[in-house]
Amino acid sequence: MKRRFSVALFIGHMESKFSEEIFLGAAHEAESMDINLVVFPVRFLEEEHTNDSLSKKYHYQYNCMFSYAENHSFDAVILETAVMGRYVAPEVLSEIAQKFGDTPVITISEKIDDLPCVSFETNGIDLEIDHLVNEHGRKRIGFVSGPSTNLEAVQRLEKYRDALERHGIPYDPKLVAEGDFTENCCPVIEKLLTENEGNIDAICFSNDLMAIAGYKVISKRDLVIGKDIMITGFDDISEAVSLNPPLTTVRARYRDLGMNAVKAAHSILTGTPSGDVTVKTKLVKRDSCGCKSKLTRDIEYLLTSDDKDINKFIIKINDIIISYYDSVTYQPNQRIIKSLLQFAAKFLTNLRDCSELPDYKMAAFKFEVLLNYNILDFIKPDNLNSVLSLICDKAVSLARDEETRSGIYKLFMGFFKQIISYEHKNSPLIANEIKDNVRCVNSIIGNTIECFQSNNSIPANIMQGLKAMGIRSSYLYLHEKTVISKSRNDWVQPSHEMLFSYQTNGMLKSFVRGKKIRSPFLFRNEYMPDCRFTLIASPVFCSEENYGILLYDIDTDDYNFYNSFITSQISYALKLRKMLEIQKEVQSDLRESLSKATTKNERLNQISRSDELTGILNRRGFMERARSCILEHTGRRAAVIFADMDNLKQINDIFGHDEGDYAIQKTAEILTKCIRTSDIVARFGGDEFAAFVLTDDPDFSIMLKDRIREACDHVNENSGKPYMIRISSGIYEFTCSYETSLHNLMNEADKLLYENKRYKIRNVLRNPE
Repeated sequence: MKRRFSVALFIGHMESKFSEEIFLGAAHEAESMDINLVVFPVRFLEEEHTNDSLSKKYHYQYNCMFSYAENHSFDAVILETAVMGRYVAPEVLSEIAQKFGDTPVITISEKIDDLPCVSFETNGIDLEIDHLVNEHGRKRIGFVSGPSTNLEAVQRLEKYRDALERHGIPYDPKLVAEGDFTENCCPVIEKLLTENEGNIDAICFSNDLMAIAGYKVISKRDLVIGKDIMITGFDDISEAVSLNPPLTTVRARYRDLGMNAVKAAHSILTGTPSGDVTVKTKLVKRDSCGCKSKLTRDIEYLLTSDDKDINKFIIKINDIIISYYDSVTYQPNQRIIKSLLQFAAKFLTNLRDCSELPDYKMAAFKFEVLLNYNILDFIKPDNLNSVLSLICDKAVSLARDEETRSGIYKLFMGFFKQIISYEHKNSPLIANEIKDNVRCVNSIIGNTIECFQSNNSIPANIMQGLKAMGIRSSYLYLHEKTVISKSRNDWVQPSHEMLFSYQTNGMLKSFVRGKKIRSPFLFRNEYMPDCRFTLIASPVFCSEENYGILLYDIDTDDYNFYNSFITSQISYALKLRKMLEIQKEVQSDLRESLSKATTKNERLNQISRSDELTGILNRRGFMERARSCILEHTGRRAAVIFADMDNLKQINDIFGHDEGDYAIQKTAEILTKCIRTSDIVARFGGDEFAAFVLTDDPDFSIMLKDRIREACDHVNENSGKPYMIRISSGIYEFTCSYETSLHNLMNEADKLLYENKRYKIRNVLRNPE
């Protein structure tokens, strides 16, 4: 089986008309030649250094995609240099081309070293200057060039100077302004006109987009284009014929560049290289230079001619429709145009040849059929209205009587209303479709949090969102580790990528840990579509963090709207995933730290409320527990005990502090055993102890004192110590209430302790001498 060739196309900004047209032409030709095409929109090289640097600070991430075509990843590489190289010297483009090694490289627009180049003929500006001088006698011709860093812009400026010289017109730098190849150059044009007030009779623009800007500026100055000042453009974009007046320009179809670049790549790969390819240009004379365009002449002829040759009329109508569009757009829609022309021809022929009134209902039905065939998807409503107006005028001229003319007017008024109705009906549908697709993309971020929390695959969620938008195929390759890239020059292509998820032909597949794919085989492996494809590649990044690359197949009518939107949302989703992963790690670390801190705090809390020597509560612990117990048991009887170990000082003085500590520990043990485990015992410090007991026993005080005395006797009998342990106590009983003051209770117990202690033996020795 013959292997299908695979070609990489590097273009500038997808929103640039130049890049867009090249992409469309290349995609059209790749499809016809059965070639796989992967499109890399790399934007502008060194774009971050332009004036608008804030919003473009990280656009160098797009430039990093050049590396994906290294290491023989493709059979051929096409570089569109005019847009991507707008802000750099040719040496930078040469450096990039060399990175592809021995892979064939074809350039578009600008010649790089000895690489084959597809470009326009360079005589376009010559043709315009010749026309303005020879046919319109213009001598003060201004020129708006492209950026001075752009080779094509420089060449066109040189052609302008050469053409003036050929006609003996001195070059005046005051008549030259530097634009940027976009519609954003109005200030430059305003300045040019102001500085040459009354001294400029024509302006030659280096491309049509800047000419459109010129129309805007000139319209504000009450100048008539084509009379007071003549305007020419370059490129013949689709909008040129719709301007008022239609723009005289050089027909240089960008799509032809893209188509011929793919053809050149195919020629090289099949062993029949053709070298440089020059795409012919042609001067298209329209009304902006004072000429009458073929479109204007055709319309005037149809409006003024009483010729009854229907075939000739239909040919003119066809020419008018063709003038609105290029061949690539027109060819696929010939069938519906043919249907419109047949409808018009039959209606007009019947009017001319039949004596009966036309069948207006049938005519209205047939026109509705045309609308249902989506003719407005091809012919703009304004253009279709213009064509119908011409057909209406022709029909009226063929009418035999006033009744027929009135019927024709009503019929065509119905047509115009149908167009308006169709627009109103379909605009919400289109808007809803866009809203649905935007909702699908937005849901990618919304579902990211849900997927993360439920441990579902975030890449699979992304693919599901793209599938819901109608994208036929998509592939998400991610780096094993996020790559931090600070500029195009420090980017290093990973040796492999991880295919986490893809969807094609209605099938969605995900890999939990990713499928490792070596970088040279990202675009041709077992997971890629079996059929021919055109895929758009876009980096997935957020500021300096580069996560990977997204490949997706989308209708060429939709890519411009969704390209940046899709990838930015996916980038945010992956950034969110990373943030959630970091958050999860931080939360885990926090939980571990919190657990340790809680354990430590509990230990500290216990230490702060416990007596180190005896292990029972200290004063602070006792006061907190006792207060809490009083509040929890309001209405219950309770008792506060203040206890004191007798003669501790004598034990310390005679036997030492170790024995004193032993005596304190035994005192705490005695008190603890004399009350229930649910009651509270504490050491206040030194030889002082306290207890809190809930009791309903009316003889509790007598019973507790007896227990303490018996416990002391038991310890003394079995301790073998030369000293006796004795405990004095004061027991104060009360009823718990919210008004109870623990401090006052302790004072009362302390008084009772003092009374009890007055009658105690002062000698601590077991056998006093």
